[in-house]
Amino acid sequence: MSPKRVVLTHPPKPPDSPEFYGWLDALKYRVENTIQSFMVYPSRLGTGSASLHGQHSAWLLNNTTETGYFEFVIPYTTNEIKEVGIRVIGTTTGTIAYTIDLSYGPVGGDENASTQTTGAVTGYSVTDDRIQEINITSLFTDQNRGDQVGVEFTLDGLTTTTEIYLLGLFFKYI
Repeated sequence: MSPKRVVLTHPPKPPDSPEFYGWLDALKYRVENTIQSFMVYPSRLGTGSASLHGQHSAWLLNNTTETGYFEFVIPYTTNEIKEVGIRVIGTTTGTIAYTIDLSYGPVGGDENASTQTTGAVTGYSVTDDRIQEINITSLFTDQNRGDQVGVEFTLDGLTTTTEIYLLGLFFKYI
């Protein structure tokens, strides 16, 4: 059940009235359930190459075992991770195989103590010049606020497509 729409500029008076507490609960609900998102662009440390596709800055992967990397911190305001995806553009319609590995941990912790992987994924369809998102939300099950996260995307194979552009990692949370 969603709370009633609340004007946040002026709380009802007096402050000890039931209306005030209802207003306060609605305000708390809105603050705690505001969806936020950010995009992390590939670092320039991968084995692909920096490129431009259309007006999109990207990391070009065109050989098997080429990699792209993403690095970010889980926001301290995170209550729930809603969606995490890696966005790609295929240059021709076909399929790719890939592996996504991540490691994470808190400041002061071992940088590789906690890991997750998709394992080898084959037969992922890409379409010529279409932005697509590979959903990796399932890899984000036990990270904590403030954890440093490193993600490696490895292109394991190309079938009937010659290259992909790695656009970024999309992170949505409340």
